[in-house]
Amino acid sequence: MNVMGRFRLGSNWANQVKIYKNQTLVTHGPYGFVRHPLYASLILMFYGGCLVYPNYLAFLANTLIFIPFMYYRAKQEEILLSKTFKEYKKYQKEVGMLFPKIK
Repeated sequence: MNVMGRFRLGSNWANQVKIYKNQTLVTHGPYGFVRHPLYASLILMFYGGCLVYPNYLAFLANTLIFIPFMYYRAKQEEILLSKTFKEYKKYQKEVGMLFPKIK
């Protein structure tokens, strides 16, 4: 999911929360299931690591530190994206943030 998401973003991917001059809104591929597949996949990978190497401290750190940070960053991106792309509000209603919406 992470690799596919990065390929789908192409030149739209940024290390910081910003909008590029020729940025487009990507809503297909993994972005058709969740709005932030890169963050969702990192969260799942970290929990998977906690299961493979039973480490309660890592589980707590993922739950109490990493997930809130990913949520905060995703919200910051969404503010910027909704200001830039008129169709983003509709996309938000149709597609889940970190987990697919049950229809």
